[in-house]
Parts: sequence; structure tokens; C-alpha cells
Amino acid sequence: MSLQCTGAIKRTALAAADQGLVDLMGADLDHAIDALSTHSLRVGLTQDLFANGEDAGPIAQALRWTSTATALRYGRKLAPSSNAAARMLKGVRK
Repeated sequence: MSLQCTGAIKRTALAAADQGLVDLMGADLDHAIDALSTHSLRVGLTQDLFANGEDAGPIAQALRWTSTATALRYGRKLAPSSNAAARMLKGVRK
């Protein structure tokens, strides 16, 4: 992705903050906007899809990761409570 796309993402985030849609202010807001990139959005979408129960294969294909292993690497960073085993065991544990 180009720097132009990253700039558009950062401008959109700043506009959202200006409209009061973001809870960050000052240096925290500046740091969050500086950290935004097309890659960070792609990783976040990958994690959201895993958290919603999607499988690695379709995620990797849809987001054009080079392999399912790449998608799984980003999915691994999720909190353990969001994985399939934890969701299944939640109904068993008291």
C-alpha cells in the first residue's frame, strides 16, 4: 500500500477524533494516529475475524496473506478467552 493510503487513514482517524468519536486526546491521540497504517488495519481485521469465529483459510484468502500461517500468527495474539476452545469450555465450567 502506498503512503497516500496511510495518509487517508490518518486523516480519517483525525476527523473522527475531531467529531468526538474517539476517546483519546493530546499525546495519546497523536501516538495512536502515528501508529496507524494499512498493515495495522489488516492485522486488526484479521484478529476481528478470528474473534468472530472465522477460519484461517478464508481469512488468509480474503485478506491476501501469503499463507494461513501468517493469518494464524496474527490471530494468536488474541486474548485466550476469544479462542474456540475457551468459548466451548465456558459452557462447561461453573
